[in-house]
Amino acid sequence: MDTIDKNISINLRKIRKEQNMSLDMLSERTLVSKSMLGQIERGESNPTITTVAKICEGLKIGIEDLLYREKDPISLVKKDQCRVTRSAQSRYAVRLVFPFDKDRNFEIYTISIEPGAQMQLPSHGAHTTEYVTVTQGTLILHHENKELELTSGDSACLCAGGEYTWKNMGDGQAQMSVVMTVS
Repeated sequence: MDTIDKNISINLRKIRKEQNMSLDMLSERTLVSKSMLGQIERGESNPTITTVAKICEGLKIGIEDLLYREKDPISLVKKDQCRVTRSAQSRYAVRLVFPFDKDRNFEIYTISIEPGAQMQLPSHGAHTTEYVTVTQGTLILHHENKELELTSGDSACLCAGGEYTWKNMGDGQAQMSVVMTVS
């Protein structure tokens, strides 16, 4: 069973029970046979878009209520589950913690830069803003004609329409947390 079929199966059963409906009652409201509705709920059938539309109309719900899985109130992201991109010489690493998705217009990642290393970044587009907090060490930010020094606990907001560079001039590894938004 693929993800959409599984979501439809779980959500149909949940919504039907929340509305205190038997399969017979749902069948009358949707004009979909009781046996077909049972197969859908058990994940034994791949419903057509016409069948899904009839079910949504009968339950008076939007199609997204059947297609998408309800979000858990807490999402745990383990460090080893994150996609990590490293420079060729492993002088810096970017760990993507929360990538963009359909429900939010931001992503969160962490960056580690080794002593003496720098990381040059291209423009992310005129509508992109980055919110950066240095969590360890000291970093120098070169952006356009400006140079800023950020130490542990300092934060900066960058309208990331141009190129910029982060340099670690310290003796130890520097780390930062970044939230990137797109408007």
